Amino acid sequence: QSALQGDIEASIVTELAYESVLNDFLNNLADASAVFSDMAACFGKAGAPSIGTTTPQILVAQASTTLSAILTPQTNEKNALLTASQKTLAQLQQLDDQVQSAQTVANVNALSDEYQALVSSNALHTQNDITFLTSDRDASKTTLDTLVSNVSTSIKECHTQ
Repeated sequence: QSALQGDIEASIVTELAYESVLNDFLNNLADASAVFSDMAACFGKAGAPSIGTTTPQILVAQASTTLSAILTPQTNEKNALLTASQKTLAQLQQLDDQVQSAQTVANVNALSDEYQALVSSNALHTQNDITFLTSDRDASKTTLDTLVSNVSTSIKECHTQ
C-alpha cells in the first residue's frame, strides 16, 4: 500500500511540475499576445502613423497574422495540454485518496491496477516530458522576446501620435 501511494504521489509531483512549466509557457504567450493585440488596436485607429514606408494597414495585418498564425495556435495547444494534465492530476489525487483509505489487500490491488492502467495510457508525464517542455518554453520565450522587441518601437510611436 505504501509503495503504491509513493508511486502515485511521485506522479502527482511530476504532473504539478509539468503544469507549472505549461503555465509559464501560457503566460509568455499571453504577454506577447497582449503586445500584438495592442499593436493591431493602435494601428487600426484612424490617423495611425506609418512607420517608415510601412502603412498602418500593413502593421495591423502583421500583428493580426502573428496572433492568428503563431500565438493563438500555440496558446490553444498548450491549453489543451494543460487541460489533459489537470484531468490526469485529478485522477491521481483521487487514486491517492482511495489508496489511503483502502482497507483490504483486494482494494489495494484493484487501485494498483487502476494506477497501472493510467501509466499504460501514457497520460502521466515524465521528467523527460518536463525537460522537453522546458526547452520548448525557453526557445519560444526567446523567439517571443525578439518578436516583441521588433515591434516595441513601432507601438511606442503609434501611442505618441
